Amino acid sequence: MPGLAATFLVGGEAIVYYWRAEPGNYDNPPDLPGSCDDGNRDRYRAQYLTKLMESSYQRISLNPYPQITIVWKNQDQYRRQLIAAVEEQRTRFDRAVASLEESGPVLTHEETALLKPRLEILIRDDRDDKAVPLPAILENDKTVAVRAALTKPIN
Repeated sequence: MPGLAATFLVGGEAIVYYWRAEPGNYDNPPDLPGSCDDGNRDRYRAQYLTKLMESSYQRISLNPYPQITIVWKNQDQYRRQLIAAVEEQRTRFDRAVASLEESGPVLTHEETALLKPRLEILIRDDRDDKAVPLPAILENDKTVAVRAALTKPIN
């Protein structure tokens, strides 16, 4: 934005600068060419959080769009593998939050207690034989959304 000097925040794969602007209505100003609109902000956020956690004892890497493949054998096997994949993502989230809390000024214990992951699952059925439908799993789990398409990244 003309007249505003950005402040360096962190280096890395996607270098992050910031500035504070209060336009009155608190809408984001239109981005200039070359700003975050030319990339995926969820990926930038994951890179930034990974950078904040660099000092943690156990190296944690975040992927905003993890993918797994489950080879169909039967409904029970599919159910177990899907639930295990969701639990693995929850565990990664919990480890990342704990690391940010332990790192000192990044998160307080009170802030940590409020954080809950927002998990979205996109299931693509590539089976040749779809005579047996995929079982409905996690429909009662309010922390997981099973969708036909992923929600756009948060700007």
